[in-house]
Amino acid sequence: MEQSVEEKVKELSDEEVKNLYEGAMQKIGQLAMSRDESAGNPSSEDYEKKLGQMTLSRYESAKKLDEIISLLQILLGEIHAQKSQERSHSRKHGNKICITTNRP
Repeated sequence: MEQSVEEKVKELSDEEVKNLYEGAMQKIGQLAMSRDESAGNPSSEDYEKKLGQMTLSRYESAKKLDEIISLLQILLGEIHAQKSQERSHSRKHGNKICITTNRP
């Protein structure tokens, strides 16, 4: 039976999570740089002129890539935070069985 992503993440060691997080953040940085190169550098003064010259499909692709990058950053941050919380929780309670509830 195939494991869910959540189950796979729980099985990762701290070092594996750290390596995956850092590698993914580097990839996100590379994607952001390539996006800036294809869309024009937003900090440049003639950005609007370059944007006006860009085809609509390229603009939409750059915009979707921005959304994907943002979602990946959020997801990676949540995974990293969850693993940190699990490590903290297991240090606090040792090998005892501990049941937690998420109540508002």
